[in-house]
Amino acid sequence: MDESATAITFDEFKGVLADILMVGPDRLTPEAHFMNDLSVDSIKWLEMALTLEKLGVALSAEAVWDIHTVGDAYQHYLTEFQGGSAA
Repeated sequence: MDESATAITFDEFKGVLADILMVGPDRLTPEAHFMNDLSVDSIKWLEMALTLEKLGVALSAEAVWDIHTVGDAYQHYLTEFQGGSAA
């Protein structure tokens, strides 16, 4: 990843997810649960994973099991963006 790059903000992250999930960004609160609140299915998960990879964030199989909410996904993005260190 480009060392001079800066992480996208939570609002920018919500915009990316809103486009993928076809929901209003106002529904994408940190507490919003992908399955229960946003009805994300396996196809949408795959789209999200591919888009996150374009942002430079890989989603391992283990990470997918730990990401339940929009906040979890953003925290994972920040951790990966910072080189895998805890945010």
